[in-house]
Amino acid sequence: MHKLLLAAVAVAWAAGATSAVADEKMRISLETAPNHVRNLTVDRFVADLAKRVPALKVEVYHSAQLHPDRDVPKALRQGTIEMGVPGAWQIDKIEPNAAVVDLPAFYGLTAEASARMLDGEVGRKLNALFERKLQVKVPGPWLPLGFGNTFTTGKEIRTDADFKTMRVNNVRCVVAHHPKHAQGNRVALQSLS
Repeated sequence: MHKLLLAAVAVAWAAGATSAVADEKMRISLETAPNHVRNLTVDRFVADLAKRVPALKVEVYHSAQLHPDRDVPKALRQGTIEMGVPGAWQIDKIEPNAAVVDLPAFYGLTAEASARMLDGEVGRKLNALFERKLQVKVPGPWLPLGFGNTFTTGKEIRTDADFKTMRVNNVRCVVAHHPKHAQGNRVALQSLS
């Protein structure tokens, strides 16, 4: 998947004059630690980009050295970074539709089914919203960060039916608290953000 992202960025950078790229620096801000899957994927992306556009100097700042993910949209607008890979739970504060991945429709989906949705029309529509509202370019597919977790203080959850009548607090989601998003399930979702 990161090759599509790489190709889009490489084309964007290579479209300019090669001599202009020699003076260009691309700062990437990541909130997570160097051994996190997001950082490892971005490191592979940077290595591939360096082979394709060797004159471009790419610097990756992990562990929120430059910005925490919540500040990435602002940092992009201000020009203090050229790229960031924040989670959807950071973007949903600016574009509420980003929280769609926290809705029950995504619960229990395989990674492949989730990727089909986010790499398909749903993802294209979300990316268009992000690009318009954040004034950025989303150069490739969504980066899968794995499954979300639900913790309880005592009830074991094995199936969707185990959620019935439970109150689930989701610190990330700003739109999932509305009952119409529960897809017929009697689950009350409440944002703690």
